[in-house]
Amino acid sequence: MSWAARLAVRLSLVLVLGALGTELLLRQLIWSDLELAEPLRRAWRYSAKNEDEYWKLLYLFGESSPRESTEYYDPLLGWVSAAVEPLTRRHLDAESVGDRRPVLLYGDSFAECTTAAADCFQGLFAESPLSETHWLLNYGVGGYGLDQIYLMLRETLPDWADRDPIVVIGVMVDDDMDRSLLTIRDWPKPRLVSTEDGLAVEGVVPESKTAYLEERPVRVTSYLWKGLVQGSSVLPESWRETLSGARAREEAVRRANEPILAAMAELLEDAGVTAFFVAFHGESLVERRWGEWRHEYFVEQLERAGRPWVSARAALDADREATGRAVEDYFLHEGGGAGHYNPLGNRVVFRALLSGLNGSFDGGKP
Repeated sequence: MSWAARLAVRLSLVLVLGALGTELLLRQLIWSDLELAEPLRRAWRYSAKNEDEYWKLLYLFGESSPRESTEYYDPLLGWVSAAVEPLTRRHLDAESVGDRRPVLLYGDSFAECTTAAADCFQGLFAESPLSETHWLLNYGVGGYGLDQIYLMLRETLPDWADRDPIVVIGVMVDDDMDRSLLTIRDWPKPRLVSTEDGLAVEGVVPESKTAYLEERPVRVTSYLWKGLVQGSSVLPESWRETLSGARAREEAVRRANEPILAAMAELLEDAGVTAFFVAFHGESLVERRWGEWRHEYFVEQLERAGRPWVSARAALDADREATGRAVEDYFLHEGGGAGHYNPLGNRVVFRALLSGLNGSFDGGKP
């Protein structure tokens, strides 16, 4: 072996041993109680939000509430809102519909709202002329992915099949489709997989994060590597996108949600109900700063299925043009509801929902 080859071997050995030593030191610091290591205990440094490891680390690092109460636990859906009874999925306000035609709203926290109920869609609907002949029941649940929205729809729509309901499916396009990749978020959740017989749920959702982590502990092969490509700006952005798997995850989001959206469309078609979708948008998508491909993909899938839809962003854009308001005027920026529509945002977006109820859509076939 030449001296150059020997030098290369020695340098390689030094680099490998150095990286291994740094990895071991980093792991000791991360899982220690040392205050100086606190900045290292951030889930975003080692994983993306549409990966299970992010939510596991968020919990283990103490960045999220343990939320071990099983009050809203549902073994199929993961969890439900305070408006829905676990297991039976019966809406607690169902009797208020009376003889009126039910309007069933599904979705995540953008449908459920983080404002007072009076400022949410059911409250705004109650004040509208439509409330004399129709009544809105809000089945929105905070934290839901598109997969859970589909499951809630599948489980509850039969309760109203003989009442000629109008179904409104709200999808926060910034994030709901990414959540379909997860088996845990604020709580352990179901994950849908495609089979020869259609979509199937992977097992029963564990009752708590503790039970979930006993089954599926954190698996980060290298915190050093993940911290380099995921949680730092040392490498060029294009390199980090490739090395962190961001581009691969984008394709995974597309593959996971195509059968879910198709199953939703088929379910609505088979039920023979009047239905449309509402595309909710977060602040960054309203400003068109991030994630535009998600909106384009969502619309493409709805157009392919021939399902009508209305756009929250279009309603907000129209109001901004008419009033001169800024984007931030429609969103909450403090507290647990930060990033969601404030009462003004809900009222403006409610116009899009009313347009759909009156048969006027931004796209798709009525």
